[in-house]
Amino acid sequence: MFRSILKEANISEHLIRYPDGERKITNLLHLGELMQAEAQQQKEGMRSMVKWLARKREEESDDRDEEQLRLESDQELVKIVTMHRSKGLEYPIVFCPFLWYGPRFQDQGKPLVYHDPQNFERTYLDLNGKSDGDRNEKRLLAAREELAESLRLAYVAITRAEHCCYLSWAYAKKSEFSPLGYLLSDPQQCDEQLKETVHKSYNAVGPQQFDNEIQRLCEHYPSLFMMDRAPLEESLNKQSDLFNASNDELLSAKTFERTLPISTSYDVSSFSSLSSWMEDDDPDVPDYDQFTDYGDYEVQESPHEKETMFAFPKGPQPGTCIHNIFEDYYSESKDKDEIIINQLQLNGIDLDWKDTVSDMLELVIEKPLHEGFQDLTLSAVRDSQIPEMEFYYQNEEIKTRQLLSIIRDGAAPDWGNKGRAASGFLKGFIDLT
Repeated sequence: MFRSILKEANISEHLIRYPDGERKITNLLHLGELMQAEAQQQKEGMRSMVKWLARKREEESDDRDEEQLRLESDQELVKIVTMHRSKGLEYPIVFCPFLWYGPRFQDQGKPLVYHDPQNFERTYLDLNGKSDGDRNEKRLLAAREELAESLRLAYVAITRAEHCCYLSWAYAKKSEFSPLGYLLSDPQQCDEQLKETVHKSYNAVGPQQFDNEIQRLCEHYPSLFMMDRAPLEESLNKQSDLFNASNDELLSAKTFERTLPISTSYDVSSFSSLSSWMEDDDPDVPDYDQFTDYGDYEVQESPHEKETMFAFPKGPQPGTCIHNIFEDYYSESKDKDEIIINQLQLNGIDLDWKDTVSDMLELVIEKPLHEGFQDLTLSAVRDSQIPEMEFYYQNEEIKTRQLLSIIRDGAAPDWGNKGRAASGFLKGFIDLT
């Protein structure tokens, strides 16, 4: 959408007329990328995006790589890409520094994936980690395929060069099984060495063999190959200086002052803390909305008509009262009327509601829980119940963010960025289990 707006309004054609037009266009496109990344990460509405943009304009510039200014002409700079990503691309000069590195082909008991030599369309997965003769043959097949894949990638990397390709060669353990090692040796000899290393009877090939092959290529094809030896003495001197350095120099730590961001989102949260967005979360609060002290509380007067519970006072404190009545009824051996009177008094509700609440409680505890079992009621299982059963529910931050984004999309504009994406565990209680 951002690029569509730029195109429809001819923004690029307008900006390119300025002396620094390229910089202006690049900055604008870069800004669009940052906004897109923020929108995908936060999944918030347009109002939140506008607030994020305003906040970024007020903040001091930082050194984050993704927010650094860049030019469209940066494409002329050096690019570091993987061999997989380079497929289909072309560069004037290519450096391949690690084609000398070869796999060890050690048997660590891991699953093997290989193909049938007679029918390559058939793939096998060997989960047997036992080292025996049959597994060694399967390891050989898997090793051949791994070597073939590394050769394919090496071909992709080398052929990306338009004018010149620099290859680094260093003789190291098992480097003969590297892409360059295979290309510099006889294929049949390499396969025999592969068999030997699988069967643990391998004798390493000396570095002189590869050195001779490189010199032969340079002599026979001088227009294609040229060898330049790295200064070995300089490298050894650097290593010697490192080992001769004092312990104080080696172990000295660089000191700096910085406030590191510590994530506190992974925690144990409760429904009350999440719903009220409390700054100081307490996972041990009750699993119902607590009454908040707003000053002097006016005691509910006795209404003239109170035939049913639908006329019972509304609000968080009356709700807490009803909750406590049910909880006390199943956790204490007191008389029902005594529990009701006690809770009505504690919550400032007129005692004239006692009979109405008692009828409601009686109706609930005597109501059959299933049509086919008339004797299955809450009163019948009073002694076998758990008033409040504690539980912990794993809460992933990504799911919480998705839920918050849905709420914000349909919420009033003043909601903004209220709420937080918590991760960890959500703690709660199940009543009357």
